[in-house]
Amino acid sequence: MQKISFASMLLLAAGAVSSAAPLCTSGYLDVYLNLPDGCTIGDKWFSNFTFLSTGDQAPTAGQVWVSVDATEPLGLAFSSTRWNIDGNNKTQTTVITYLVTVYTGPDLIVGATASAGDITATGPTTGTVTLTKSLCPGAAPGCTDPILLSAVFTSNTAAWFASASWDPVSQVGVTDQVVLWTGSGAGQKRAGLGGAFAHEFARIAGDPPMVVPEPHSCVLFALGLSACALLRRFRSI
Repeated sequence: MQKISFASMLLLAAGAVSSAAPLCTSGYLDVYLNLPDGCTIGDKWFSNFTFLSTGDQAPTAGQVWVSVDATEPLGLAFSSTRWNIDGNNKTQTTVITYLVTVYTGPDLIVGATASAGDITATGPTTGTVTLTKSLCPGAAPGCTDPILLSAVFTSNTAAWFASASWDPVSQVGVTDQVVLWTGSGAGQKRAGLGGAFAHEFARIAGDPPMVVPEPHSCVLFALGLSACALLRRFRSI
């Protein structure tokens, strides 16, 4: 009963906030960080954006571009010309976190998979690039038992290492992490990431399964109604 009440409160609260939250638009990440109520794409509400970038040549939030594509299952993609480093034995780590809440209809996030489109990266002789996405079903980013989807680029290509599925939830915490390393050895090394990376889900939100009563269930239901009617009639006599 408490779970049902909590879910109802969550949906009502998200719906109320979504009415005030603006639509997500393409722009720099620092704009998203300054949105007190987040923003919406379709029936999804994106909120609680945080950003942390450290390293020798780490980008700022104003150098990370957010692309909005409503045709994508999740709807957001990130890119930055500053996701690259030159030198020797240098590292850079960028982390973006946010919450995604489905606020209309049922809450389905099923069969999580990830994809990276239009991405290029330097090969292993000049450095490595790793993209990691952690998904926290029903919880905030940084939960203790996240679902991890990770890719390491070698020779300008990447393969995602994991996929997962879980029970329907109304909210998921998302952490996107970009790690670059320039390697070691004499001379100038370079690690870079080009293009925008987005992550997709098999399905996020949708219509609930339609339950069609079986014939014998309909008969039992009708008999129950008839019994109630007869009982009321006898009591009135």
